[in-house]
Amino acid sequence: MPSSAETTLRWTRWQQTPLVQRNLAQGTDRSCYTVLYVPVYLRETFLAMVTLLLARRHLDGELSSLLDRPDMLPTLHESQTQWDAWQQWTRQLGGYLSRVAEGCEGRSPALPRFSEILATQKE
Repeated sequence: MPSSAETTLRWTRWQQTPLVQRNLAQGTDRSCYTVLYVPVYLRETFLAMVTLLLARRHLDGELSSLLDRPDMLPTLHESQTQWDAWQQWTRQLGGYLSRVAEGCEGRSPALPRFSEILATQKE
């Protein structure tokens, strides 16, 4: 996982792009809001990502009360493990897709455990 310093640097660079500078209203809290161009064919994916981010924010908001419940500790640990795996895989997939777009060959990153869940849901 990237360090928080790396994440802060990447966020700052993103927030300084012309797209964001041009479209994010002045006075908006730039530490929490951004602008992203989403073509029509990627809207379903975008909305799935929004659902995931909102669910994570909800979980984080409930975390202090959940940590007081010993029965929830294994589930919280598993959810964090899956979250970390998803973040790492997403970054690797992004790099892979960028290389493919540049005409380079390569292997796609292996799916983390959540792929097993998807496979069983389709059966």
